[in-house]
Amino acid sequence: MRYLKEDNLRHSPKSINHYVKVLKYLCDYLEEKFNYLQVDDTICTMDGAAIGKYLVGLKKEGLEPSTIRNRDAVIKGFFEWLTTEKAGKVREDSGYINGSYKSPNPDKRLPKYLTSYEVVNFIKNLYSESQRCMIHFLFDSGLRVSELTRVKKSDIPRLQDFPEDTMYFSLPVRGSKGRGGNIKPRETFISRSMIQRINRLHKQDKVYRQAYLFYGHDMPCFLNVRGKELTENAVHNLLYKAAKRLGVSTSKYSSHKYRHGFAISILTSEFDEDFVNKLVITKEALGHNDIGTTQMYTLISPAALKNLQNLNKANEIFNRYEEAQRIYEETYLPQKKHVEKRGRGKGGKVNSQRNDS
Repeated sequence: MRYLKEDNLRHSPKSINHYVKVLKYLCDYLEEKFNYLQVDDTICTMDGAAIGKYLVGLKKEGLEPSTIRNRDAVIKGFFEWLTTEKAGKVREDSGYINGSYKSPNPDKRLPKYLTSYEVVNFIKNLYSESQRCMIHFLFDSGLRVSELTRVKKSDIPRLQDFPEDTMYFSLPVRGSKGRGGNIKPRETFISRSMIQRINRLHKQDKVYRQAYLFYGHDMPCFLNVRGKELTENAVHNLLYKAAKRLGVSTSKYSSHKYRHGFAISILTSEFDEDFVNKLVITKEALGHNDIGTTQMYTLISPAALKNLQNLNKANEIFNRYEEAQRIYEETYLPQKKHVEKRGRGKGGKVNSQRNDS
């Protein structure tokens, strides 16, 4: 589709894939609703009222207002493109009067985040130290899963190069939301405790020791059980299965909840007395282009943030380093206590061995 090929110059592959899905949902609807017409003909002729009716139907199906507005925006952009010379002016108008959306503006929602106590509870349910260290890393760094899979061993700061009282370290990030599929570099930071945990994993886990002989310093920071690079799907699948084992909604521990938790951890931290300054720190670490995106965290009441601070102090956690150290100490799992090991046995069949002792 030419519209999407041209859009590829301005948006990331993930965004393009999302647009494809939204337009496919619309085409499936039109094919079922107007099965006596070709879908292409319906798209070229349906008016604003028909577009509005489709969006109202999404509400009846139970879709969130933000999801409906998102689909509205994609359809609007596509239909406006269909009125241009590049599209052959297959539509006389977009169906959107004065460029206004047809769906109501969704109310701003509080970001759902995980506290360090919830992170500890979740990590304890994971089978190996590699898994536990990786999920701790998500919370400690605020990275997206796609960014986590790009982190190399060589990206992790060497503690011996810094004074012993240095508690936080800059971490280069190969971002995932650049235009045209380009990697957008930035920096976040991780704690000394996190680095110590990663170093311990790389030194003690035989999978990592063997993989280092092959990869050298270009070794991915986190590997699968066969010593290969992790995929995004593998990480999401890990989170999904662990949540199912806990008997909670799989969305409660989705990867973005850790990212939000990282942001809240900064906003309740010792980094700066001024909330606005901490908001700017959060913006840079998360890689937001606009401070307006980061301002969603201002929807969380000051009282809620204060309660989190008081809870930390009650547990003798006075800064982010101590928070990271607590997660490390409470969730570290020696290799001899791993309860699941997977690999390929004879004939290429996948083995699964459980040891609950």
